[in-house]
Amino acid sequence: MTSTVATSKSEGTAQFPQTVVVEVGDNPNLIRDHIVWSICSFSMLNCCCLGLVALLNSVRARDQKLVRNLELARIFGNRARTFNIVSNVLSLLTIVIFLGIYAAAIGHVISSVKRT
Repeated sequence: MTSTVATSKSEGTAQFPQTVVVEVGDNPNLIRDHIVWSICSFSMLNCCCLGLVALLNSVRARDQKLVRNLELARIFGNRARTFNIVSNVLSLLTIVIFLGIYAAAIGHVISSVKRT
């Protein structure tokens, strides 16, 4: 955080210093922790426990935001996002593979019924 101090003297017979302190820093609300996405990844189609890892990183990011350690909050938030992406891609691939196997099995059953 940066602090800026400005001092000025007021007009008149008595001179009193006037001090203004302005703090400029990062807004912790701008750092994303992806907690809702992590909860969804954890509860639905949790592939290889990646949803749990994403949820843990999201909670760590939120904790770091509360203690104003914004750099670690960004790191944990980015890790949570990465694990959520990998979890969702693997879950989607699993669904596509199972649907392909199911369609092939149905096709085989239909072709064997037509032969008889």
